[in-house]
Amino acid sequence: MNNKLLAAAAGIALLASNAAQATVVDFFGDPSLVWADGTFSHDLTTTHHDGFYVYGSSTAGFNGYGQSGESIFFNAPVVLFSLGLEKCLHCYDSAPTGFTVSLYDAGNMLLASQTIVPSFTTQTMNFGISHVSAITFTFSGGEDRYGSGSLNAWYGVSDVTYGAVPEPASWALMILGFGLLGTSLRTRRKAGALLS
Repeated sequence: MNNKLLAAAAGIALLASNAAQATVVDFFGDPSLVWADGTFSHDLTTTHHDGFYVYGSSTAGFNGYGQSGESIFFNAPVVLFSLGLEKCLHCYDSAPTGFTVSLYDAGNMLLASQTIVPSFTTQTMNFGISHVSAITFTFSGGEDRYGSGSLNAWYGVSDVTYGAVPEPASWALMILGFGLLGTSLRTRRKAGALLS
């Protein structure tokens, strides 16, 4: 294998390595406050100790006390790959009509959002969005369950999968690798045509 193909292989291997380093948000505590790479919103109202509570495993949580606007915050921007969202099976069902997941950058600018119809079956939402600093969960419908003036609805979040934002040098190496691979293939085709 020549040097050009080795460089191309190195670039592609680097890309595969970055993709393989995906991490999942861990929920610890009632409500969860922090994990290795970030924090969670909590106590959005003064009525109840709302926030994300562990929901079956450390990679799943539900919005305790049903508040809209709960968020997951990252210490440093990430690439958000996917997450699971569902109506909370063991919670009070306040008949929400839609769940919306919104992604924000460090300047609180909206990067993307998706809305789904609530279901008791986990629905995987795929994003692949870079530079995400916060994920905010809101809903439509629901009811004022506690007489506090805020609407309540319950949902479960699971397997929030994210990774580091690739460094510019990584992107440059990957692009260079693909370029060298293409050049090498063209050179081989020309050489093959001359020999035939």
